[in-house]
Amino acid sequence: MLTWAGESHRTSAGLGFRRSSDRTAADNGGRFKLDPAARRDDLYSVFMQDEWTLRPGWTLTAGSKLEHNDYTGNETSPSLRLMMAPHEHRALWVAATRTSRTPSRGDHDAYLDFNDVPGCPPPFTHVPGLGCIQDTSSGSIDSYAVRAVEAGWREQWGGSLLTELSLYRDDEKDRVDYSSGQKASPSYSGIEVELQWQAAPPWRLTLAAGYHDAEGGGFFPSEELIGNRWFKARSLYQLSDSLSWNVFVYHDQEELLRDPFTRLDMTWIWHAHRALECQFILNNLLEGAHGEASESTRVDSGVRRGGELLLRYRF
Repeated sequence: MLTWAGESHRTSAGLGFRRSSDRTAADNGGRFKLDPAARRDDLYSVFMQDEWTLRPGWTLTAGSKLEHNDYTGNETSPSLRLMMAPHEHRALWVAATRTSRTPSRGDHDAYLDFNDVPGCPPPFTHVPGLGCIQDTSSGSIDSYAVRAVEAGWREQWGGSLLTELSLYRDDEKDRVDYSSGQKASPSYSGIEVELQWQAAPPWRLTLAAGYHDAEGGGFFPSEELIGNRWFKARSLYQLSDSLSWNVFVYHDQEELLRDPFTRLDMTWIWHAHRALECQFILNNLLEGAHGEASESTRVDSGVRRGGELLLRYRF
């Protein structure tokens, strides 16, 4: 990345490249498979961004990214953001972004194997080389645009309390259901509130809550408003100069796609040496697992109850 600055402008530009490859077993014992079984994809990108100081405390940031992928070719993502800080304890911002959702390998190459079904009846089809399958991809598919707007306010109250409020709306244009090829234009909007409180020198508490809703636009099974309410709390307590205790609670109240769940995690972090950090993590202490996908899949895809020990050495 290159950056150069003038009296009122700070400009950045850069290039990116990512190569991903995978190989799946032709006979993996399950129904979900990919054709071809092995694939390599390349992603190229270039971006430029300019920060323009309009006046003290007012900054306008404009930029764009151009990407080239192996599925849909060239995609652009322009953005514009205005930050207003009338004084050091307050900030307000508005932003607008356009981005693209490009199909993944699963969207493009996935199918379900039903070779164990006698006679291969409809809706299954027989494909030479693959046998009896149900195609869940559309082979040649397009990206779709997402237009997002956001506004927010942040306030520092003295030296121990920080509050933040943000509002957002995302509109998707001609979103593709990659399994059917149908297009729709759903929209999403929401509000998020966060409070950070330094309750005592060794203890910091963060509380946040939000409401998110979606209007189907022909995409969701029901055209009624789909609401989602969530709450999270994080407590970080510095037990000593080298030991801290982190508690995280998250509650999700979904109205349509999954059952409500509450998650509790705990982490102890010990800085044994300036170069050595040890973490003992306990995940999802309240439930064995929780679903994150549509309840119709009956798949608990969330983090299961468990623990882990992490050692990090810096040199």
